[in-house]
Amino acid sequence: MFIYRELNIYPLKLKRYIRIFKYWLKILSLPDNNPVKMVYNILKEDLNKLPHAINWVSLLKKLLDESGLGYLWEDQLSLLQEKSYYIAIFKDRLQDIILQNYITELDKLSDNRLYKHLDHDFYGKDYLFDIKQNHLRIALSKLRLGSHNLMIERGRWSRPSLNYTHRICTECDMLEDEMHIFFECDRYVSLRRQYLPIDIYQKPSMAKFINFLQKSNGDQLLNLSIFIFKVFKHYDNNVI
Repeated sequence: MFIYRELNIYPLKLKRYIRIFKYWLKILSLPDNNPVKMVYNILKEDLNKLPHAINWVSLLKKLLDESGLGYLWEDQLSLLQEKSYYIAIFKDRLQDIILQNYITELDKLSDNRLYKHLDHDFYGKDYLFDIKQNHLRIALSKLRLGSHNLMIERGRWSRPSLNYTHRICTECDMLEDEMHIFFECDRYVSLRRQYLPIDIYQKPSMAKFINFLQKSNGDQLLNLSIFIFKVFKHYDNNVI
């Protein structure tokens, strides 16, 4: 779900559901003697007789009900008068549900997950277009999404999960999270001086860190990405 959000795209099932809805409207517009329309009416009649029957029509009705558009089932012929309108309504409703599910999943994240603190407007992230080098763009994505080997994440994967306060940096004996590598870790002093502006790692704070991640652009964004890439490469080669 978070990857879809980061890429500013919707899951493929959205297109599939819209195609199902359009096909339904097409069936409704067919004459009653059309074989496809006849099969549809048979399946619909089966559903009327057996409410718990499972077939294409019952799954369509379930999709409408779950989208809050169950009322469309009751007066199907009226849909044919404004097909484009109802297709747009159906699409908007599905998109709203997807976004609501995203917000629900985001709320489930613990407060120590970086992604929970980032900007969550449903727009494409500039770095995906501004950073041309694949390896640098991937490194920044890994940091944002928590797909890395720092102890803040690695401790979560262990079984049983390592207590949050015990996910310690082996170099500094401090909590090893994303903020730590930016502001504190002794391993990356030289990289920090080379690629990050000095005011970033002086008087560090979470607010400053988040703002820097989201507002960096141009050369600053490039240097940020290089820093993250080199940190991850150094870390994986020397710690894991």
